[in-house]
Amino acid sequence: MITLVAVLLALPIVKLALKHFDEFVPKGVELSLIALAPFIFLLIIVVSLLAGLYPAFALSSYSPAVAFKNQSVGGRNSGSMFLRKSLIVFQFTFAQILIIATLIVGWQVNYLLTRNLGFKKDAIVYFNTPWYAKQEKTLVLRNELEKLAGVAKISLSGGPPASNGWNSSTVTYKGKEEIKANAFQKFGDVNYTDMYGIEIIAGRNILPSDTAKEFLINETLMKHLGFTNPQEVIGEEIEFSKSHIPIVGVVKDFHIQSLHKEIEPVIMANAMESFTCLNIQLAADDGEKVKATLASIEEVWKKIYPDDKIKIEFLDETINNFYKSEQRTTKLVRTATGLAIFISCLGLFGLASYTSTQRAKEIGIRK
Repeated sequence: MITLVAVLLALPIVKLALKHFDEFVPKGVELSLIALAPFIFLLIIVVSLLAGLYPAFALSSYSPAVAFKNQSVGGRNSGSMFLRKSLIVFQFTFAQILIIATLIVGWQVNYLLTRNLGFKKDAIVYFNTPWYAKQEKTLVLRNELEKLAGVAKISLSGGPPASNGWNSSTVTYKGKEEIKANAFQKFGDVNYTDMYGIEIIAGRNILPSDTAKEFLINETLMKHLGFTNPQEVIGEEIEFSKSHIPIVGVVKDFHIQSLHKEIEPVIMANAMESFTCLNIQLAADDGEKVKATLASIEEVWKKIYPDDKIKIEFLDETINNFYKSEQRTTKLVRTATGLAIFISCLGLFGLASYTSTQRAKEIGIRK
């Protein structure tokens, strides 16, 4: 009866659990009582037999003569007490291990999500214009968006500082010896570094240009080229796409991918003719104002690209998606820990009830 009641209680909980853990469950999988009926029936029988097995053997092992004489078999009570204590210790040790694991995983995920990446990510959205559209339309769109009250800053680029996709090229520096490096491209206009808060530690920002005519490089690439002082690399030239392009500035290292990966060499240039990504820093992070600004952006988009759909993405959400597996792990560990603590509390309650029942006569005499 207890097993049957437990199964009847478990079924609605399973239904809720499937919704709670929907990202883990393959599409099309759902709770079907008809399909599960044979399994549930077998489960009730097996669990009932296993649950009743130990009490049955324990009761049948007592000698009737000893029971009538109200005597205990030597060592039996001490053995069962040792078993109970061992199981309780194991149960609470396991629960504490899960609690510690939950704290560690939670701290790690929090570190990944709050770590300073070397650029601003809050209240920033970005979207791409159609790849086949003319550059003139992109510039018109930018100019129209700049007029919106909810837009604080705007920048044209090849993409945000960190995203799922990337573009890299081999650059060559010919100093005392030839040095080659695979550099990731983070091209943007003159507003790019200012809007994202990317710090220029030496030299100056790039100037307006239709094609890449000068470079900003990060500290990692500077060190790869054999320089330790940022000022020394200013004015040096690196070969890129069969052109010799001067380095006009050095920026502080920033993460272009998840924190699982090391910071890579980066080159930054202004190449307006190839920019299709609009990066927008919102004037406010208030929910209602953000919705109003996004609606205004969509209205401007429809005027210029009536046949194309806009896909606006928040930069902080894009970065958070780097750590989906960690966030899923946290969800599972927290759930397992909650269940372990709950079951441990049930065990403790059962042990307290059993002990109080065993000592009922003693408590009565003491009273």
